[in-house]
Amino acid sequence: MNIIDSFRLDDRVAVVTGAGKGIGEGIAVGLAEAGADLALVARTRSDLERVAEEIRTLGRRALVVPCDVADVTAVPATVQKVAGNPWPTTTSRS
Repeated sequence: MNIIDSFRLDDRVAVVTGAGKGIGEGIAVGLAEAGADLALVARTRSDLERVAEEIRTLGRRALVVPCDVADVTAVPATVQKVAGNPWPTTTSRS
C-alpha cells in the first residue's frame, strides 16, 4: 500500500459548509476525489447543485442541503436531513 492510500475516504461521509463556492467548493471536490460522499451545505441551491454535479461525475454521492448556518434555528433541521439520509456504512477498512 502506498502512503496516499492511507488518506482514502471511501465509505465515509463529509459535511462541508460553504460548499457552493471558493474554498468550501474546493474542499468538497477534494474530499470526493479522496472517495468521500458529500453533504453540501450553503445558502444558494444553484451553487450547491453545480458542485453536486461535479462530485457525481467523480462517482460519489452528493446531498444538497441549502441552509444559512448563520441562522442557528435552521441548523438542527439541516443536521437531521444529513443524518436521516441513507449513507453507506463502513464495516471494515483495510
